[in-house]
Amino acid sequence: GESFREVMRRIQTMLDIQEKEFEKFKFAIVMMGRHQYITEDEYEVNLKDFEPQPGNMSHPRPWLGLDHFNKAPKRGRYTYLEKAIKIHN
Repeated sequence: GESFREVMRRIQTMLDIQEKEFEKFKFAIVMMGRHQYITEDEYEVNLKDFEPQPGNMSHPRPWLGLDHFNKAPKRGRYTYLEKAIKIHN
């Protein structure tokens, strides 16, 4: 297994997120629509737990979920400053 702290650092690098912003993320194990937050840094991640089991399709697979607040301002579908696009055939 691999320590969860190492997995978090790899995810931060792949997503290219600054340290201050990344601290706001919460991680959870999601299975069958239910989540369980990971609170301890010493949690050990085993890749075998996330791989599909051969011949056992009814067994649900866990997923690693990232929870964060989206503080981006909401925009309307169309802005009034943009011109309409017209396509002539």
